[in-house]
Amino acid sequence: MKIKLAQIKTIEEPLAKLADKELNVRISYRLGKLLKVIGKELQELETNRIKLIKKYGTPKDDAKGQQEYKIEDDNKDKFIKDFNELLQEEIKVDFSPICLDQLKDIKLTPVDVMRLEGIIIIDNKKEKKETKK
Repeated sequence: MKIKLAQIKTIEEPLAKLADKELNVRISYRLGKLLKVIGKELQELETNRIKLIKKYGTPKDDAKGQQEYKIEDDNKDKFIKDFNELLQEEIKVDFSPICLDQLKDIKLTPVDVMRLEGIIIIDNKKEKKETKK
């Protein structure tokens, strides 16, 4: 499965909520592996975001004497362009989507389901049978 870095940012929280539920051992294992991959990718994304901040920002000392970076107006567009370009990068993840039916009585909010699109799929065959009734 291919996934963009931007999507990884949105699926981390609902995926962690789902992984915290009592699930079939195979599904728990698959979700755990996926969370590890996502965690590594998020760390790498953050490392590169900080590099961009240092590239386009101006170092300043904060009230505690620690260095922080401020991106001035003339560099904001460049930073946003480069960061958005980074967020469009696709990574390949070895993961087969989970059918919603496999989650049994696990409750998810509509927002979580939207964020997990591609990770969780609806069994269309069963869905079609139920709508015909």
